[in-house]
Amino acid sequence: PSEDDTEMEPNTFKILGTSAEDLASHPHVLSPPLMDALLNFVPEHVKGQNLWMKYSLVRDGASLDTFKQYARASKETILAIETTKGQVFGCYVSRPWRTAPSFFGGAPSYVFKMRHNRNSPCHCLLEQAQLETEIDVYFLLEDGQRPQVCTHDMLGVGQGFLRKYNEFGEVITSMEEEEEGKSKNYGFAIALNDDLLSGTSSKCLSYKSPCLVNVNSTGEPFEVLNLELWTFTPCFSLDTAEQLEMTQFFVQESIRNMSTQSTGSDRSNFSSRDLSRDQFYRRVGRNDGNEEIREQWHYRNMMDGGGVAGPRALGATPRFQRSPS
Repeated sequence: PSEDDTEMEPNTFKILGTSAEDLASHPHVLSPPLMDALLNFVPEHVKGQNLWMKYSLVRDGASLDTFKQYARASKETILAIETTKGQVFGCYVSRPWRTAPSFFGGAPSYVFKMRHNRNSPCHCLLEQAQLETEIDVYFLLEDGQRPQVCTHDMLGVGQGFLRKYNEFGEVITSMEEEEEGKSKNYGFAIALNDDLLSGTSSKCLSYKSPCLVNVNSTGEPFEVLNLELWTFTPCFSLDTAEQLEMTQFFVQESIRNMSTQSTGSDRSNFSSRDLSRDQFYRRVGRNDGNEEIREQWHYRNMMDGGGVAGPRALGATPRFQRSPS
């Protein structure tokens, strides 16, 4: 399904984890108008919550390990990608990103793409904002699918055929269905390499989505200009958001540890050193002698060559102006 042309009520939300003045994160992938459009397709229980940027490639460094470190406590997230050619696309998933031996996750989930290229010429800010709101959205077709995959060397969403699972996590798709999916040459809706600087997009049977970088292609590679991960929080300040998320994560991981300790598999992402909130949310490259890990990925190019009031800046319109977090 696609967003129709009827006018939707604007969503009200606050932005945490970045701001219009956060020059280290420019150019932002998600603009406020694009955020507004995406929020129309998330579940009701998070629709009224605020958006918190957990990871930015240009700010935090091009590393899958860093991405997973920052994403581990965030249950529902929006992954947003902008390519060097101006294509913008991504996904919403409802399970935390973490290293796993096989596919995981489930519904609700969707992939999306902006209909218009970011490099399309615009004559005014209003026209740019309108282009940002025009998106196509493709939902996971069935509840029994597991769309996410995250290993030590890649991250992806969507499968080439409709895997179905029983209550024990066993695949119940027939060989005929599996071979049919393979014969159509469908693959990941989004797949990223471990440096997050390149990837591929293909037609995907799980979402019945086209190639997100070229709808006329079965699948194509892309190079990443910037990548962001956003999560949802009911809190209105970064301090309270971190406290709530860490507390919930500690409880979940404690329960998970008790259920998996007998097998020794799927180890927890939480350790004793994380009991300090400062340590749990420590930024890679901050005060640890490895500042270059982060700084080398700070892009010099800002929106239109500079300034925080560019057409995609978080302070581009009065409704979305934010002070630094």
